[in-house]
This record gives sequence, C-alpha cells and structure tokens, in this order.
Amino acid sequence: MILMNFYRNFALLFFTLILNCTIYSQEISYNIFSGANLSNTKYTINNYKNNNSGAGYNARLAFHLGLGIDIPLDFTFKNKTNLSVEIQYSEQGDSFFIGSKRYLDEINQLNIPIKIKTELLKNLNFGLGGYVGYLLNVEEYLEQDEYNYNNFDLGLAGSIEYKFLENLRVKIQFLYGLKDVLDRDFMENKIKFDRYNRVLQFGLNYKF
Repeated sequence: MILMNFYRNFALLFFTLILNCTIYSQEISYNIFSGANLSNTKYTINNYKNNNSGAGYNARLAFHLGLGIDIPLDFTFKNKTNLSVEIQYSEQGDSFFIGSKRYLDEINQLNIPIKIKTELLKNLNFGLGGYVGYLLNVEEYLEQDEYNYNNFDLGLAGSIEYKFLENLRVKIQFLYGLKDVLDRDFMENKIKFDRYNRVLQFGLNYKF
C-alpha cells in the first residue's frame, strides 16, 4: 500500500509539473529516439550462511525506442538547461550459457526517465535524474515463474548527448536500478534471490 501511494503521488506530481511547464514555456521541443541496449542484472543470492553477489550472468543485447520532451527551465542561464522526460519501450535482462549455447532471461519494461539536462560544453549535453519502470513481460529459460517479478522498477538515470547535426543527436544513457524486481525465495525464506536492472543504451535522437 505504501509503495502504491508513492507511485500515485509521483505520477500526480509528474503530470502537474508537465502541465505547468507546457503552459508557461514557449520553446518546448519533442524528439523520437531508438537504439541498442546492453543490459545485465545484479543478481544476489541471500541465505543464512552468505551473500553471493553477481552470479555469473552475461549481457543481453537488445533495443529500445521511445518519445521524449525537453522543457526549458526559465530560471537558468540562456535556457541551456531543460527538464527532459522520456517514455520508452526497453528490452532488458541478461544472458547465460549452458555448454556452448546462449540463453536469455528477458525483462521487458516501459520506462520513464526524468532528468535535468544541461549543455556544459558546446553541443554536448549531460543529464542526471531517475526513472520509473513498469514490467511488461518476463521470459526466463530456467525458472519459468515470471509471476514472482514485481510490476514496478525504480532507479537512477544519467545520459550524455552530442549534437552533430541540427536535429540529430547521438545519445548514451545508463539506467541503474535501485529496486529489487524479483520476489523469489526457497526453503521458507532462508534463500532469497534479488535482481536489479543495469541498462546501457546507445542510440540516435531526432529533435523536431
């Protein structure tokens, strides 16, 4: 209940902020973007004897795509600082080998990164903030128990963008999950598995 209230209050604050900025700002820009994901998960196994962190998983190569809006913050110098809000479909998870064959654990989400983005160097923007995510579907090769995953994700977001054409930018973004997205335990909670998303995104951003 506490978690649901948090997400409800966050959504209300978010949409109120967007509405106010839309009313009072005259230079809002929109963008579409797509690119590759290189994702993994921090996987910990907690039990009454030890804590095993980062059990041998490999990265998953997939993709992301979405829409974004940049809202100038009027109190900053020459409007070079923006509130950046995105909504993206992101294919995440990890991979592992059995013998020589690679298998995937797929964690596909709808993410909303929200950042303060500023141009510190000419044509080079840095962004810092956070993201909320909603789980769309999970496909695990070994466990087949996607119902043990939590619906919501929460974490930090950071990005670097370089403008090389008037309306085209190349972007690198990192999503660092702070919320355990897996709720799986064995032996009456003596052994518990935790999983945190880690996603590195490379892509192109078209501004219009």
